Amino acid sequence: MARIVSNPTQREANVDKESNMRKANAFLVGLAALGFTALAPAAYASTCGDLNNNGVLDAGDTVILTQRIFGSPNAADCGGAGTLQCGDMNGTGTLTVADLVVLLNAVAGNPVVFNCTAPGTAVCNVTRSSSINANETWGNATPPGTGCTTTINGTTFVQPGVIVTIQPGARVQGVKGAATPSVLVFLPGSKINAAGTPANPIVFTSNQPDGSRGIGDWGGVVINGKAPVNCPTGKCLAEGLTGIEFGGTDPNDSSGVLQYARIEFSGIELSPDNELNILTQNGVGRGTLMDHIQCNHGFDDCFEWFGGTVNEHHLVASSCGDDDFDWQLGYTGSIQFGLSIKDAGNCDNNGRHGFEADNNETGFNFLPRSNPKFCNITTIGTVAQGQTGTGRRGALLRRGTAGKIFNTIIDGFTESGVRLDDNATAEQACLNSTTLKTTEPFLRIQDSIVFGNPTLANGSATTPCTGAQWLGLLQTSANVSTADPNLNETSVPYPVTSALGASAADGYVPTAAGLVPSQDCTALDPSFFVSAPYVGAFQPGTGSAGNWLRDAGPGTAWINFDTN
Repeated sequence: MARIVSNPTQREANVDKESNMRKANAFLVGLAALGFTALAPAAYASTCGDLNNNGVLDAGDTVILTQRIFGSPNAADCGGAGTLQCGDMNGTGTLTVADLVVLLNAVAGNPVVFNCTAPGTAVCNVTRSSSINANETWGNATPPGTGCTTTINGTTFVQPGVIVTIQPGARVQGVKGAATPSVLVFLPGSKINAAGTPANPIVFTSNQPDGSRGIGDWGGVVINGKAPVNCPTGKCLAEGLTGIEFGGTDPNDSSGVLQYARIEFSGIELSPDNELNILTQNGVGRGTLMDHIQCNHGFDDCFEWFGGTVNEHHLVASSCGDDDFDWQLGYTGSIQFGLSIKDAGNCDNNGRHGFEADNNETGFNFLPRSNPKFCNITTIGTVAQGQTGTGRRGALLRRGTAGKIFNTIIDGFTESGVRLDDNATAEQACLNSTTLKTTEPFLRIQDSIVFGNPTLANGSATTPCTGAQWLGLLQTSANVSTADPNLNETSVPYPVTSALGASAADGYVPTAAGLVPSQDCTALDPSFFVSAPYVGAFQPGTGSAGNWLRDAGPGTAWINFDTN
């Protein structure tokens, strides 16, 4: 029986995959015409290239690798080690057509040089600290990851050239109160290979018992890459760490794969404005695959991008003490489908925002200027939870940032929907009080709803426009509305005392469209965005079927809103 897809977003994704497979099949036909014909299987003693894990290199491996190059990696490939481990034929750390050429030659019996990185020792119920110097796989039980825990005790660095594979269902836990903050740090040139599944997500959590966990138990996950940043030397120093550089000149750099994963109970303030976040991405390149990730109940920011070019989709930020989506230092990637929810119990009256956006705090006009693209985001403040006061905004835009926030709902922040600070930022938003800036890089909110906030817009910018003037122009010329988005803003009832799965977010699927976008986000980045011509993270009027958090059903394991 054909599978009927009720989720429009999933349906669009399937169409996209079919298009990619047409490209892949055409590519294989072209290679065959050049003489790269699949002949008798070529035996090879290692797992390099053996994606179907049948002990030989054959045509089936080439088909699988083609699908992965033009689609997405799969955790089941390479005997459960993940596509990257045996599909990266030339050892570059990412999957490209060059890998397929090597594999086709191998299958044809032509002499080739294999450079796959071995998956490393499979370990279970071990502790890691200080430094990880060789490839290894975390979680090796059956089904994958069951009963396996890897403990991070103190600040732990994955060294350049090392790949850490984390199997679906594996649990990684940070030690609370370690001598140095327990944080898992991937240095530039290392890779994470963590492709979870909806039913078997990878969970990064506290080592404290369920019910006794809290914000700041450990330091979270830090991924460092070699993509461009805007520090004057071309490299920056990582926040919360000592002497760790990141950034470089490769926008296509790959730091690996992170999919269907949850990071929770982390984030530590080491000193004022020097914190470890829940998920920190430093100079991460667009060769990295990041999607279906939840950051839950942490001390500092949920997701923070310090420069880089990485593109991501399907992100959930819940009950983070600081900002939900935070960018700076020249971040220029694209993000689609995101839900962020503030928790009044973990949110004081200081700066706690849905978006916090900077270019560079020491040089407002440093280049490359921060200019990311966010589309189909729903960000929920704490007004509906009865909280009042100042300091919490749906979007704080400052320090010279550019960027795009399109097809987005900003709902229920106690101070303002949008705050525009600094004239250097206003210069990215407008030419004067009556004219929006339209030449890149520019700052724009478009086809979006700003609702339920005491003030629509404010801020310290005075020229060439104020925040209020800019939002007025956006209402007139960029289809920004103050209409009710038709949500249940109390869908997740904080404080949470027991596990709530994806069904708790059904209320964030609008019951009806509050605004029809004037353009689809595919116009912003046709190579990444999929067609989703509606406002917010979920298609209005689709109910639970439109809630992509339910990928594994109402009680799906990859989403959890626990606060202890």
